[in-house]
Amino acid sequence: MEQVIENIVGQKVEQALAWKDRHVSRATAPLLEVEDLVAVDRVHNISVQLYPGEILGLAGLMGS
Repeated sequence: MEQVIENIVGQKVEQALAWKDRHVSRATAPLLEVEDLVAVDRVHNISVQLYPGEILGLAGLMGS
C-alpha cells in the first residue's frame, strides 16, 4: 500500500501525509483535457482539465 501511495503522489508516504499548501501552475498546457464527455445515458457533457501536480479520481457505485 505504501508503494501505491508513493507512485500516486510521487514521494514517500511520510512526506505525503504531512500537510503542505500546494500551488498548481496552470501556465503550461494540461496533461489531460476532456471536453463534453458522454457515456451512454448516464454521463453528459463532462469537461475536465488535469494539470501537472493534480490528482483526479473517478468513482461510482457499480464496480468501484
